[in-house]
Amino acid sequence: MAEYGPADDGTTHTVRLGEEIVLSLPENPTTGYRWQLVSAGTPTLRTNGDHYEPGGTGTGAGGTRTLRFVAAEPGDATLRLVNRRSWEADGEEAGSFALTLHVAS
Repeated sequence: MAEYGPADDGTTHTVRLGEEIVLSLPENPTTGYRWQLVSAGTPTLRTNGDHYEPGGTGTGAGGTRTLRFVAAEPGDATLRLVNRRSWEADGEEAGSFALTLHVAS
């Protein structure tokens, strides 16, 4: 399993064919801002799950968005995400994230 987070923004890594990729990013959906996948790196990567885990019980507490992928085919893929409100498709972004992966056979 290969795990990535905010510090990996803009980096490139090599993973093995069949390896699971786990991307965890801080998120606070109570503000309306959620991580939205712009590019899933298909067909090289296959989406394998999306989960939000609250970070606390208090009103407005943020948490972590975890996205899972599988390295399905050899090649290069870039995961691109933006943190924005879904009803503002062309609106202001609270952040962005990009990770390039080279899938080795």
